[in-house]
Amino acid sequence: MHVFSKTLLFIPILCGAMISANSSDSRYRYPDMKAIYRGVDCKGIMPWSSTTTYTGGYLVVYQGHKWVAKYWTQNETPRTGDDSPWTDLGACSI
Repeated sequence: MHVFSKTLLFIPILCGAMISANSSDSRYRYPDMKAIYRGVDCKGIMPWSSTTTYTGGYLVVYQGHKWVAKYWTQNETPRTGDDSPWTDLGACSI
C-alpha cells in the first residue's frame, strides 16, 4: 500500500507538467518541470538554426548541448547568461 500511495502522488505531478506544455509536439516543447528533459538524451531534437523563430519552451541542440528557449527569439545563438533567451540543459550523449 505504501508503493501505491507514492505512485498516486507522482502521477499528478507528471501530468500537470505535461499539460502546461504549449504545443502538440512535446519533443520540441519544454514543460514547467525541467527535470523531465534534463539529461543527455537529445534524440529527436532539431539543431538550432538562425533562420528559425523559436518561442518559449522550444528545444534545440547546439554545439553538443540541449537548450530551451526562455521566450520568443530568432537569430540569437544559444549561450549562457542572464540576457540570453536560452537555458543550457546539459551536454548530449553521442
